[in-house]
Amino acid sequence: MILVAATVRDADLDEEEREAVPLIESHTSRAHRYAKRFVALYGARARRSRPPAV
Repeated sequence: MILVAATVRDADLDEEEREAVPLIESHTSRAHRYAKRFVALYGARARRSRPPAV
């Protein structure tokens, strides 16, 4: 999974693009929440299955 963040200035957007920005930001934050959950779940699983340090 690849997450990409971008910043744009309002002056660079036309009216239709300006309306889409909040939607894009909400999807980005949702993807970030899922990414954190994925890392927490699989990180914990990897730590449990790791052999003991010697």
